[in-house]
Amino acid sequence: MYRIARKSRRDDAALASAIRTAATKGKVNAATLAQHAGIAAEVAAAILSGKKKPQRAALTRAAQALSIDTAKFCEESSKFYVDFTDHIGVPRRIPATSDKHSSTEFARRLELLVNARRASSTLTPELTQWVDSLPEDDAKRLLALDLVDSATLSAVTPISGHVDAWTEHMRREGRTEKHIIDVERRVRGILQAGSIKSWSALSVARVQTALDKLKDKGGNPISTRNRNGYMGAAKAFANFMVREDRAQFNPLQRMRKTRVSSTHRRALSREEVPWLLEAARSGEVLRNKRWSGTGEDRFLVYLVELQTGLRASALGQLCVKDFRLDDRVPCVRVPKALEKNRTENNIPLPPQVVTELKRAFALKAPHAPALNCPRCGDTAWMVRQDMTAAKAAYVKAGRTAEERAKRADDSFLAIKVEGRLPFDFHSLRVTAGTLLQEAGVPIGFVQRILNHKTLAMTLNNYNQPGLDTLHKLVAAAPPLATGTGPA
Repeated sequence: MYRIARKSRRDDAALASAIRTAATKGKVNAATLAQHAGIAAEVAAAILSGKKKPQRAALTRAAQALSIDTAKFCEESSKFYVDFTDHIGVPRRIPATSDKHSSTEFARRLELLVNARRASSTLTPELTQWVDSLPEDDAKRLLALDLVDSATLSAVTPISGHVDAWTEHMRREGRTEKHIIDVERRVRGILQAGSIKSWSALSVARVQTALDKLKDKGGNPISTRNRNGYMGAAKAFANFMVREDRAQFNPLQRMRKTRVSSTHRRALSREEVPWLLEAARSGEVLRNKRWSGTGEDRFLVYLVELQTGLRASALGQLCVKDFRLDDRVPCVRVPKALEKNRTENNIPLPPQVVTELKRAFALKAPHAPALNCPRCGDTAWMVRQDMTAAKAAYVKAGRTAEERAKRADDSFLAIKVEGRLPFDFHSLRVTAGTLLQEAGVPIGFVQRILNHKTLAMTLNNYNQPGLDTLHKLVAAAPPLATGTGPA
């Protein structure tokens, strides 16, 4: 059973003032007041002096001794309060609302919640919806009384707090800061665009509506591929909520990404590689607002990248000591902190690369940066500058005007090739994987060198031979017989 009523609150400061006024008019001193009220003399003195706040019981006795009606100093609370007995038999009182009808409904639902908690039964959809609709303070109050669990409370807690917890969880798991910043940006972008303030407000429909509102830097709707990235980040966040018992189910579980046509980066052929390396080595200094590098710097970056297939973010953070050039098997040791999947990787280096690196590292300290590689945002700009120079050198090397015109129009060393993404620094990683497979290196070893989680990733995205390479492979195959008679 429950009872609702307004809470009566007494203004003790006003009552104390009235006691002092009455005592002054009646010429009642502290000793007389103490005798008639049955309180200590020092307490009576404190009441009459007003210097110290007395206990409520002492004020009541002093008021009665002076025939003051204490009811005049009481006022009812604006809210109704619910008195009830909780699931373990303890009397409780919690605030409801200022409206008697809604307070009665609140008390009725509260009684159902107590009965469900006492029976350890699952909340009905009606009760779950009611708890979801509660203000945060009411939900936390129910949690403190053990009437709801933390997963239920998560539904009404501001969702931004859950996102903060998610990002901290990813940091503890060792995810890269770049990844954390990227997925957090996407999730918060969805929440802001969809006006999603709490976990209970998160749904597939609200997420899709938010994605429709998102724009790219040019003010256009985001691409399908980018949209899928936002969906993936939102689902990862929702999975965290369930995994960490902050929620009972994932409302985005049935959300599906949009299928997009696969457009891969192209790989350089073995014939194109020396042109790029030569153009870089003989090129002038490249610089922008954030980075500058000599031709020799860029040559080493490309050479190591084409042999190791490292991600640009890892390549730029390697130190000289990470290159074990004097080991029995020379290799580069990539610390797990630099790898996307957080596993250490050791990649063997061929003699040509070892020789070049020993020469470059001769005057460098062990903890010095090994390579002068720009930050990820500038790597595409860098390699395209050298690709353009390599293409120009290739065209100039044509013997006749006709041959030069033909070279200018073909796809050899072209940055943009039909059906492929524009050439960027990551294309060198694709080139490394492709050339290893063309050389007959088992696919499992290529997967290990590129440090891919799945073999499918290596096969589908890092085996991209160009048309010239495919033509050579087809031409090298045994010719088909064209008849059944003797050759």
